[in-house]
Amino acid sequence: MAEIRAERTRRTTEAERKRVARDSELIRSRSQTLAGFVREAWHVVEPSSAFVHGWHLDAICAHLEAVTDGRINRLLINVPPGTMKSLLTSVLWPAWEWGPKGRPSLRYLTTSYAEKYVKRDSRRMRDLVQSEWYRALWPEVELVRAGEASFANTKTGFREGVPFASLTGGRGDRVIIDDPHSTETAESDTERTQSPGD
Repeated sequence: MAEIRAERTRRTTEAERKRVARDSELIRSRSQTLAGFVREAWHVVEPSSAFVHGWHLDAICAHLEAVTDGRINRLLINVPPGTMKSLLTSVLWPAWEWGPKGRPSLRYLTTSYAEKYVKRDSRRMRDLVQSEWYRALWPEVELVRAGEASFANTKTGFREGVPFASLTGGRGDRVIIDDPHSTETAESDTERTQSPGD
């Protein structure tokens, strides 16, 4: 059985490699917008889930593109849980800026109230950037250091993941604060007024 599974995996990988090679220019063209990149990369970050489009995804992507273009300096996104905010802002957007937008020197400082979410999103971005699909399309983005919460590429870009309490003193071209408070402590006046590093 193991040999059959291995052969099936090999054939699937080979078929994907051939598809990417055949369609690479079309994929690159559709990936010039963040929303297009999200659709193209979906099968890599969520291989067992179908992509379900919603108008809010276009709105978030348009605002993140405005940050990329320098039209917005600070952006706050408030959407209900489960609407892809973390996946868009902490995984797909940085990978899009490094690859399709040709800005691999960008440096990201990312944080959340819980270290497990920092590590989860760092791993997901790292796995996307290291995927065969991404490397075939944007080979100039090559990781030289790939830890669980932090990694760097050969163009001086990096992603540094830190817990929210450790944020003070960190530097990056982009600072992504994804859920600075848990839903349990968000109503606490003490928790809301506490700054990172207190």
